Amino acid sequence: MNILRILTLNKHGDFEEVLFSSALSYLLDPKQDHGLGSRFLEKITKEAFPNIDRRSLNSAIVQPESTLGKAGNVDLLITLGEKVLAIEVKIWDRSARNISKDGHHQVERYCRQLAYDFRDKDWSFIFLIPTIASPQCMKEFKAVCDGDHQDRVKVMPWCSDNSIETPDIPERNISQTSIQIMLTELMGDISRVDLPLNTLWLVDSLSDIIPDLVERIPEQGRFPVKSKLTELPTWPIFDALLAVGKRWPIPMHTTIGIPYGSGDQKADIHSNSLYRIRTVTDYYTECSEMETHLPYNQVEIEIWPDVYEVSKERIMEWLEGLGLDSNSLRADVHLDSGKREQVMVLSLPRDLHLREEQVEDLHHILKEGFRVVSKSKEY
Repeated sequence: MNILRILTLNKHGDFEEVLFSSALSYLLDPKQDHGLGSRFLEKITKEAFPNIDRRSLNSAIVQPESTLGKAGNVDLLITLGEKVLAIEVKIWDRSARNISKDGHHQVERYCRQLAYDFRDKDWSFIFLIPTIASPQCMKEFKAVCDGDHQDRVKVMPWCSDNSIETPDIPERNISQTSIQIMLTELMGDISRVDLPLNTLWLVDSLSDIIPDLVERIPEQGRFPVKSKLTELPTWPIFDALLAVGKRWPIPMHTTIGIPYGSGDQKADIHSNSLYRIRTVTDYYTECSEMETHLPYNQVEIEIWPDVYEVSKERIMEWLEGLGLDSNSLRADVHLDSGKREQVMVLSLPRDLHLREEQVEDLHHILKEGFRVVSKSKEY
């Protein structure tokens, strides 16, 4: 039972942004009764202030809908001693069109006012958006990245996708984690029996609904989203892979990039992509072609050739454990209109019963391969 879905029943399934910002306000406030203390607050705050003092976290003041002069009301304003963190929440790409009469975007106005109101403090701003693939949000964020406050702003996604390239925005301005990942890490750090049931309900509801934010981005994507994949006989395989990988399809891409790690745990090779899951059987250019290119019969995984070479024996043992053999592997190229990267493709038939622990075993094998390849590239 998802509390956020319940609260949108009379909105024709349309989510209210205020529900999400209110949920964050509650979970980030260490003085609330959620039982998390300042642990969630610390995860988000460290994206802006890496060396934040834990004492300031415990005494943090969290203000929802805080007025920033004539610029408007920012969704969250968090005071941490001599530091101030503002967070603007977007769950719709289309809502990033708040432009003043003099042509300034909402994020620009907020940063300008923060610089004035907190000129004697260390302030930072986080723009929380559905995904880095949200075109309107990223357009607005780029405007502030090009301005005077570029060292104080960061864009953070609800749902990560490490395969998105953003050449116009410096890497330092893009958070290497997401709310989805933070919630997963948070629940992994804390025993569920130690938390109030209402907290579990809210966190589980957020974790469940975040992937939907990606599907509702109104852009020109033509490739399948999660709701389309759930209709396929191969969905149980996708479900196991996505549950472990914590990534979901984006309608701008033919594959889902599963990262090696996040933050300090990122890999320095292959753009941190451990492997990629194909959501179509081949590349195509028209939306009308989707139905003929959906993966009805098998799910294909793209593995990096150099990682495959050093992991070959263990991958074959993994396949044998699934009742498969070398016929499940072939050389191919990445499904992309431009880059024709060489890959090894692993095919999983639709009648395969793939368990999450088996996916975790594959992750472990490939990560070991990454470490070997990374070490060889150092010399």
